[in-house]
Order: sequence, then structure tokens, then C-alpha cells
Amino acid sequence: MVQIPSFAPPRPLATGSNAAAQLQTLRGQTRSAVAAAEVRAVQPPERPPRPISPFREPGLHQRVAAAQQGLDYAEGLQQRLGALQSGLSAALAGGDAEALRKPLRDLDQAWQQRETAAGGMLDGRLRLVEPGQARKLFTVRGLDLAALAEAGAETLKLSLPGQARPLSFALDPSRGTSSAIAELNRLLQPAGVRAAVAGSELLFSSAETAWPALRDSLRISGNGLRFPSGQAMPARLEVAGEALQPAQWRLDDPAALRASLAQASKAQAALDAAKSGLDARLSDLDGAASSTPADLAELQDFVQAFAQRHGADAPLGYEEAAGLMPAVKGLQRERVLRLLA
Repeated sequence: MVQIPSFAPPRPLATGSNAAAQLQTLRGQTRSAVAAAEVRAVQPPERPPRPISPFREPGLHQRVAAAQQGLDYAEGLQQRLGALQSGLSAALAGGDAEALRKPLRDLDQAWQQRETAAGGMLDGRLRLVEPGQARKLFTVRGLDLAALAEAGAETLKLSLPGQARPLSFALDPSRGTSSAIAELNRLLQPAGVRAAVAGSELLFSSAETAWPALRDSLRISGNGLRFPSGQAMPARLEVAGEALQPAQWRLDDPAALRASLAQASKAQAALDAAKSGLDARLSDLDGAASSTPADLAELQDFVQAFAQRHGADAPLGYEEAAGLMPAVKGLQRERVLRLLA
């Protein structure tokens, strides 16, 4: 029942127009007080803030899942590569090299699926990266260190995906290679492309997610010195720095078999290092998940309190389930089995 607050006895009303104004004011105060009382009556009581679960670490289970996916991919690729190595050794000893063509194609197909199959955890050099941070290394045919040092100034027009108009790059060897690369990076930065010298090569890089569009859309024109003038022509981009290049391994003769075996052995070493890195990453994440609660006693207290709050007659609501899920995903199977034993 709504409780209407009491009011002090009204003062005597004045006569004339002042009396009407005072009466109107009194009625407005009464309606406001009644409305406020009704709002208080229908509002639910304030609930205490929900305690933050000691098991919850934002994003932890996503990082664990990505690392596990990367490890599964590395192990599967390791098995394929090991089988191919054995086949190459057997072929060098007089076995059937033609029988290796299908395993080689399967290995290449598995490698082409690396970006998604490994959960974004491995780049093309089989180095550990955070999901979505892998970059594709490539070269641009005709735009190399020799072209930067070649005599004669030339203005290049580069058309890149996502850019409204072509970028103009004034190539002047008299400025020096370092200055030319700095200017390239300034121009390419909005498109997410970088340039750097690696040994004797001028390497470019882009995010792996942007690579397909860049590969299909980059066009270059010049003044006829290094690149043709007139309409921009598609640039020839070649992937560089890949740890595995099965599409380039040959099986035609003993020399090709030996070269392929050497490349496979080098790739196996990089894959072993990647697998070790993913194992270490999972161990670190497992330690983060098991560090809260600190010991089994704390975990037992949590389980008992939860059981008392949510028995057979207390169904689990949406908010409780949403709060519990991160904790459940972070628990180790062995610890739960020890608790239930």
C-alpha cells in the first residue's frame, strides 16, 4: 500500500488573486510528493554489488584456446613434414619419388591454411605472434636496392588498396638509400605497408589479413626508366622469408631430392622451435589460470559455497551462469578430479 506523506497544516490562504495562486502551488506540491512516494514504492530494493570472481581473468580462456589451436596445428604439420622427410630419404636410397607428390601437395595445402588453422599464433617464419599480428614479407619486382641506387631520378606512382589516389614517390639516387626507404615508409604507412633492408634485399611487409588485397591490387607506373610510363601496371609481388615453401620443392632427380630434404630439415628445426614456444606459452597461461585460486583449499571453499547457494531447489539464472563460465573454463581437469575424489 502506498504511504502518502503527511503535510503540515496549510497556512491561511490570502484573499483575492493571491489565494488562487497559493492554492495552485499547494496542489502541485501534493502531486509531486505523491508521485515520489509511488516511485519509491514500485522500485525494487537495491541489490548489493556482485562480487568479482577470483577465477575471472578477462580474455584468458581465449588466449588458452588460441595457443592450444596453434600447438595442435604445429604438431599436425610436424607429423606431415616428418613423413615427407622419411619419404625423401627413402627416395634417395632408390625408392619411388613419384609417390611423394601427393604428400608434398598435402603439406603445401596445410601450410597455406596456417593463418587460420594455427589460431593466428604463428607467422610465415614460424615465429610466435599474438593473434592478428602476423605480417607477410614480400618483395616487389623492379623495386629493389639496385633500383634505388640506379642512376637517374624517376617519379613512381603507386596505387594501393584503400587509398583514394595514387601515391607519388620521387626516387632520386643522389639522396641515398636510407633517405629513399624513409620516404617510402612515410608514404606507405597509411596503407599499413612497411619497407626495410634485410641483408641484400629490400623487403616489404603488410598484415597477413591485408595481403590478398595488396597482392591483387598494387599497381606501379613510372617515367619509363625503371617502370613503364602511362597506365599503372600490376606489380609482381613475391612472398619472402617463409619457413616452409613446399610448392618450390622438387622431386625430379637426386640433386632435387637432396635439396628438398635439406629444406625440409631446416623447416623441421623451425617447427620444433615453434612447438617449444607454444608449449611454453601454454604453461604460462596454465599457471595464470591455476594461480587463482591459489590452492585447492580455496577452490574447495568456492565449490562448497556455490553448492549451498545453488542447490536442487535454486535454479541457476542467466547472471549466475554468465559469471560462472569464465571460472569453469579456467579450471584444470586434474584439479577438479582431485576435489571430487
